[in-house]
Amino acid sequence: MVGICSIGGELVIDKKMVLRQMGAKIAYFRTLTGMTQSELAKKVKVTQSSISKVESGSYHNNLNISLMLDIAEAMDIDPALL
Repeated sequence: MVGICSIGGELVIDKKMVLRQMGAKIAYFRTLTGMTQSELAKKVKVTQSSISKVESGSYHNNLNISLMLDIAEAMDIDPALL
């Protein structure tokens, strides 16, 4: 499923879908690096629970770009991949 589409010429963003997709990508790259949620959390200075919420797409109320950039940096990946 795509979280962004155009309906009647208007851009429509399903924020929950986009955040779930980003979270799934974070979980994917984290497991590729062999890192646990706790290890990633320590690197970005958040709790393991926060990483779990990001990965499940349920951290949508206050998710900010700075955290996403910190996560990408901690996993040594291009933020555009998220």
